[in-house]
Amino acid sequence: MKVSAAALAVILIATALCAPASASP
Repeated sequence: MKVSAAALAVILIATALCAPASASP
């Protein structure tokens, strides 16, 4: 499932980008 892999990658990237931003004051 390439679509599932792409969706998972997008979720992981979004989480990686949002985590530091939300952790910062």
